[in-house]
Amino acid sequence: MVDHHDASAVMEQAWNDIGNAAIVSRPALRIAIEEVMGMGSGSKSLKYLLLTGIVARAVDPNIHPRAIQAASKLSGAYDAASLCKQVIVEFERTKGNSPKTMRIRRSSWIAAAEAWTAHAGS
Repeated sequence: MVDHHDASAVMEQAWNDIGNAAIVSRPALRIAIEEVMGMGSGSKSLKYLLLTGIVARAVDPNIHPRAIQAASKLSGAYDAASLCKQVIVEFERTKGNSPKTMRIRRSSWIAAAEAWTAHAGS
């Protein structure tokens, strides 16, 4: 189970780390994140699944980001739907209309995803 309060705290820290020169991602990771985040509008679910999995792992390294149903018998399963709806979507709503996000929405989410992976130790 991923603690939603901890997930919110990780997201806020990652958001604050955007632009932090000390956080350097692996080039292959950045390319993969950019590829997913740059997909068309039909891939919205995939983008949220990526962000949810990264945040879940940042909170609990034992989480398996593809075991997205809490009832799954797979080790590291978690409730991705509630984490996404109650934490990721709510977080985006608080940042979604800010001038910072309106100017650099795509690059911000890429940078945030990189920061989340840094916090996750991935």
